[in-house]
Amino acid sequence: MITVIVDTTATFVDVMMKNTRWMQLLTLCARSELQLVVPDIVVRETARHWERQALEAIQIAHQRIEKISKSKERFDELGLDADQLPDATPLTTTVDREKFHDATRKRLLGLGVDLRPVPDDVSIETVLARDLDSKKPFERSGKGFRDALIWETTREIVLESADGDFIFFVTDNSADY
Repeated sequence: MITVIVDTTATFVDVMMKNTRWMQLLTLCARSELQLVVPDIVVRETARHWERQALEAIQIAHQRIEKISKSKERFDELGLDADQLPDATPLTTTVDREKFHDATRKRLLGLGVDLRPVPDDVSIETVLARDLDSKKPFERSGKGFRDALIWETTREIVLESADGDFIFFVTDNSADY
């Protein structure tokens, strides 16, 4: 069996998980040609990144709408036909991180993705000890909590695997792992 475990760094550039690499992984998973594991913490972090990107996109749109509105006013002042300009109606779009999180989970589960919660045997004491000892992925500053939970999930999968299984951990964070 081939198992691919995905870190949040694989979702940073494509929070919607629709680029070619994601489509290939999800297709292979749906066909049961590999086991795709996405730790629940990754889905949660992805939802947070989606929310930030959505809020930024809305802010940019609002700025552009404001410029169109000002252009319409200027056109009117100059006696020009402002009807040729695009509509400058303010947006009413809302951002719902929880709705995105739930929809992403549902989509991934529907494709056969193994959404893994933090292993039950990982205690706060275990994570705290890693943090205080500055063991990877922790830094002296304490940064690395979510990475530690992803690592514990990965560790659990490795311990559950059979001889001859291939396990890949996909991350762009080589410094922490």
